[in-house]
Amino acid sequence: MAAQYDPARIQAVVAREQRTLAECFRAEAGRSPDFSGDIPLEFAVGNDGRVAQLWIDHPRFKSGPLKDCLVRKLGSWRFDTFPGQRPTVALTFGIGR
Repeated sequence: MAAQYDPARIQAVVAREQRTLAECFRAEAGRSPDFSGDIPLEFAVGNDGRVAQLWIDHPRFKSGPLKDCLVRKLGSWRFDTFPGQRPTVALTFGIGR
């Protein structure tokens, strides 16, 4: 089934909501004073308009408090519902610069 979502509307939600993730990164910095670098993450938007899955492409954060916090925050984001293929969104956060 072809993708039937609007990429511009997905990016609008990301642009509006990505600041909500800062709390997770601040908490991780408090736990780990050496916390710095690029943290790439990717998530899939489900047909129900909610984040369906999160991947963090950094071996240190594939599980643990940072991932748990990000999953919680992303769970509050709301996208339009749509049929068809689920889109993925990739973001990279630069920490400690």
